[in-house]
Amino acid sequence: KSALQECVQTEQRSLSYEVIKEEGPPHNKTFSVIVKVDGIVYGNGTAPSKKEAEQEAAKDALAKLALN
Repeated sequence: KSALQECVQTEQRSLSYEVIKEEGPPHNKTFSVIVKVDGIVYGNGTAPSKKEAEQEAAKDALAKLALN
């Protein structure tokens, strides 16, 4: 997550995470998160916690940004 933030901040771009789905019972939820750079979706992630889902989304976004 921090690597993505550093990458985006050096280019003066905005970064935001958004939970798009929560599934499952309260004791066993799964969260789906997207990460947007300048309003464009760059990555998504799914995990048992919001934090982990954000990290997965950040990894996905970093991989895509590296290709650009």
